[in-house]
Amino acid sequence: MTSNDRVNLQNIDNEDRPYDIEIEVQNLAKDVIPAVLTIDEKYEGVVLTLRFEDNRIETEREQTTWDALLSLRRTLETQDFLILCAGAQLDMGPLPMSYDMSGGWVLSRFVIGAREDRALRRGIFDPIEGGIPATIEEQEAHYQAWLASIKYPPSFAAKILDPPIGLLIDVVEWLIGIVGKLRKK
Repeated sequence: MTSNDRVNLQNIDNEDRPYDIEIEVQNLAKDVIPAVLTIDEKYEGVVLTLRFEDNRIETEREQTTWDALLSLRRTLETQDFLILCAGAQLDMGPLPMSYDMSGGWVLSRFVIGAREDRALRRGIFDPIEGGIPATIEEQEAHYQAWLASIKYPPSFAAKILDPPIGLLIDVVEWLIGIVGKLRKK
């Protein structure tokens, strides 16, 4: 199975695990090296094992796939390699709810100044396809810049993102106004 197949890896039966996908890594000279990534989710947590050239890197068992990928990337970065998948792309990552629900399997693209667009979602091990591979630090800095770029006043954001919350905020503000008027009397 290759990552290019865009197979929904979460739907593979437990007896099919662990399973391998073809993936690539890149060195400092930007040479692309074919690799095989083994994903083992059979027990509590996830273990990733990456094999390329004469290298074999295995993560400790992590709670989620995203955490396992971060662990693998930390090790790769100390050896001057980057893994080439959507989970290591500069402008990709899981939103908090996606992290909680999918363990980081579903990623969003973080475009500076724009809210998350569901059409831009990708699988964690999908190929980068024109994106920029990044270190964990670079990816986190981009995420923080994206967060800062989409800030709105809380009530405005609540009204746009979730009308019931916007209505609740309006009611609370109205009640505060009423209480303030009663106190003045």
